[in-house]
Amino acid sequence: MPLENTGNITIKEIKRTKKGVFLILSNDQEIEICDDIILDFYLFKDKKLNESIIKEIKKSANMQNTLKKAYAMLGRGTYTKNEIKHKLLQKKCSPAVVDQVIAKLLALHYIDDDQYVEEYVNNAKEKGFGLNKIKSVLISKGIANQRLMNINYSDEEELEIIKRQIPKLEKKYVNYNYQSKLQHIYDKLLALGFNKEIVQNALSNVEEKDENKERELLKNDLLKAKRKYAKVIDKNERNKRIISYLYKKGYSYYIISDELKDDENEN
Repeated sequence: MPLENTGNITIKEIKRTKKGVFLILSNDQEIEICDDIILDFYLFKDKKLNESIIKEIKKSANMQNTLKKAYAMLGRGTYTKNEIKHKLLQKKCSPAVVDQVIAKLLALHYIDDDQYVEEYVNNAKEKGFGLNKIKSVLISKGIANQRLMNINYSDEEELEIIKRQIPKLEKKYVNYNYQSKLQHIYDKLLALGFNKEIVQNALSNVEEKDENKERELLKNDLLKAKRKYAKVIDKNERNKRIISYLYKKGYSYYIISDELKDDENEN
């Protein structure tokens, strides 16, 4: 870069603040720069610059400041190419400069979508996520479909991970009746991104229905239903609502009717 002290615009000040370093010019321009630019352009107070040099300084400053923002992001965690680009554009960085920065980061391997996918998939498996959720998250991060097709996650592996999840979910839904527990486990596994057919296959590993426990749960829910519809005067209408309430909770019509008869006999 030129060292000449030529031009009709003077550097009034090189101001350092908490927000950064700024070049203050006599024509009231204020350019955010960095120490590298000061050295590259040999900048100092009262130096005179022409418009051509100022244009070069701005171009270099844009590049350096955009790189600085990108490095700050990468210092906080790993990102995909699309995420870095989106975040830089959100910070009002020039699209052309952003493209140059992205190209530089790719060349330096500071951004590597293939490595990102591999690491994310491994971590997601450890967390118990299925393939569908993994793909959904990666799509939201701008990963190309071609990379998604190459994810190594077999049906057998999904099934093994689901089997490890089921005991935890059974414990979570221990106070639900059998049918409701199955439905909640099924919904949760789908939400975790597992394939529907594999989930259905895996649910055969859920412990069989305990009739005694089912009866106890039904008695508790029957009490709640009776309180809920206590103000319904007509007995038949009240019973219809109670039966509907319990049926929606996953109890079979047979066990509901049986329990209602026992309840009436006791009363």
